[in-house]
Amino acid sequence: MMKDMPTTVKTWISCFKFADDGTILITHENLQTCYQLAQQVCDHLTTWCVKNKLVINCDINKTEAIILKTKALSNDIRIPDLIINKKCIRYVKSTKVLGVIIDESLCFKDHAEQKLKECNRKWGMIIRTTNRNHGLNVRSLCLLLKTIILTKLHYASPLWLENNLGTFKSFWNKVIMKISGATLNPNRALVEMTVQLPPLHVQLEIITVKFLCKALSDRDFVTSTLLQVDGSLYKEFFSQLLAIKKFLTYKQACKENKNEIQGALRSVNLIDFTQSDEVSHWYNNSEISKYQQKIWMEDIIRKYSFGSSSDTNAKCYEIASYILQRDKIMSTSSSLFNHSTTKKEDSHMLDYIHSNSLLFGHCRAAVNKDPSEDSCPFCHASQDTAYHQLLECHELKDNTFHLLTSELYLATQQAGTPYENYAAEIIFPNSPHIQQLFINRIQFLISQHDFIDSLPHHSKDDDLNNTKYRAV
Repeated sequence: MMKDMPTTVKTWISCFKFADDGTILITHENLQTCYQLAQQVCDHLTTWCVKNKLVINCDINKTEAIILKTKALSNDIRIPDLIINKKCIRYVKSTKVLGVIIDESLCFKDHAEQKLKECNRKWGMIIRTTNRNHGLNVRSLCLLLKTIILTKLHYASPLWLENNLGTFKSFWNKVIMKISGATLNPNRALVEMTVQLPPLHVQLEIITVKFLCKALSDRDFVTSTLLQVDGSLYKEFFSQLLAIKKFLTYKQACKENKNEIQGALRSVNLIDFTQSDEVSHWYNNSEISKYQQKIWMEDIIRKYSFGSSSDTNAKCYEIASYILQRDKIMSTSSSLFNHSTTKKEDSHMLDYIHSNSLLFGHCRAAVNKDPSEDSCPFCHASQDTAYHQLLECHELKDNTFHLLTSELYLATQQAGTPYENYAAEIIFPNSPHIQQLFINRIQFLISQHDFIDSLPHHSKDDDLNNTKYRAV
């Protein structure tokens, strides 16, 4: 069909086809001229279909026309309907092309809202039988999240997701809360690091890098379009181009064994796609995983680098710095969570990492606004925290305590990190046994909390301060 198109029309149109789906794009500075060109295309299409004994389905949702408006275009302008085979083609404010809803302002808000509804529905089905103590464990929830929900969000995400990340903020918070099993709001960045789930903006940057690397390597129509966008003054896709330039600069710095990679990243704007060879655009899983971990940890360090009154934020900063210094990639093999643990065990493990749970006295005192609840339920020491119950409480010292503390002391000495920052070693261990020792310790602590909860409730007249329950 395009071969028979008049030359005067070919200059202004682009034709895109996939399977039985076709899209014709017509661009012109003048809207009236654009309409005239579109009608010429429709007339040519009608003649071509009659000649080849084909019928165009002009029904709603089958053949539609949309005007992609600019800021200079007035809403008062009215143009006639397009005619194909004596049938009117209606103008729409949004239309779906290969699964992506395109609106006339190209903000993709409708597409984001539809994806949000789909994600909420599917996530609701996944967690229907899961709560803090029962149901799917962390490993299973993360696996289902990645395969069922994130695959939907990642589809064509370099095109539409960046300007709509705020739409998914509440949804992502709910996901992190459900996976963590927390009853109070934990530090989201700390939970994400623990369960190895990068935030959505980091995932988007990696998907963009992978797509643009492929686009530059294929040397086809998409490659030429990308080069034109990079050379133009229109910076609508500036962040996407910056992402691929940062990755190529980082890759080149690693290849040259530069000690100061951060200094090399300052020259990202000097990257010229036309001068780089095809091989430099290739990547493997190890390179992309290491780069993702780097930008993720740097983002956390940037967020908490100015200091904070919160101990959790300081802990998050220390863990991110620790992981960034290590020449090791996060993987499922180094994950704290495995298929054999229960949801209750996973929830308690995360409680003792993010430290924001009613299991600990300082949280109970803050929530109930009662300083008297600040004590440990086992030894009645004041200022009860996750660190106290895990590594200090003399009423909870058993074999799991001695094995964990000795292994943790050796690991922190070897890594050069403070002993108090045990969460960094648990999340990203130096020792291959320390995570299992931590799990054993948590299982023991769960049994002690269950024992306390099983005791009959005492009235205010009971002298609880004189009663201690030794670990069993």
